[in-house]
Amino acid sequence: MSTENHHIESEKRHISSNGFTEEMVAAAIAGVIGAAKAEGRSLEDVRQEVLSDDAVLDSPTRTWLSQVVSEAWNTMPENSPESLPHSA
Repeated sequence: MSTENHHIESEKRHISSNGFTEEMVAAAIAGVIGAAKAEGRSLEDVRQEVLSDDAVLDSPTRTWLSQVVSEAWNTMPENSPESLPHSA
């Protein structure tokens, strides 16, 4: 197994062990991207936030998540429900 695949599998186990499903994580990423697009922010803005040092994620996980966000950003339609502002 390649190092990248090992890291992905490790992240999946970590997510699952904390009570989250992959679907929950995907929905959260879509929500963040939708909100960022609605606010006129760029992919680079979001990536910089993901990559910024914090106490929650280690560096390899932030890098992996940044790549996932980039892929999702580029595949998510501009007019999808997640990319539209929500009304209260």
